[in-house]
Amino acid sequence: MKLLEIWKRIGKQPLRITRRKDAIVFIGDSEYRIKNIRYDRGQFIGFEAKPKEKVEWISKEVKPKEDTWIIVKDKDGQEYRDHQWTGHAWYHFSIGKDSCDGWRSDVDIVSWRYQED
Repeated sequence: MKLLEIWKRIGKQPLRITRRKDAIVFIGDSEYRIKNIRYDRGQFIGFEAKPKEKVEWISKEVKPKEDTWIIVKDKDGQEYRDHQWTGHAWYHFSIGKDSCDGWRSDVDIVSWRYQED
């Protein structure tokens, strides 16, 4: 795949998504995170990638920092993004182009992890 094709495809994604998504490369069953761009005399030659770290899930009994974006997991292993602990309850947020609405989460949360930028 040529760089121009990658650029065209990424350019069609909303900025709110591309700002928060890590660039990940899949090789077989392994995942690698792009950490840097490599140049030779100012010319792009490729990407530098490192293996994606193992994700550590934390029990719901241990609360995250308030008003920090987290991903939660239910008892079936399903993951839900855009949640926060507000100090008294778990909230789910719906982030739109020009809005952000939140309400108490109806997910039966068993664990959580911080949402990466």
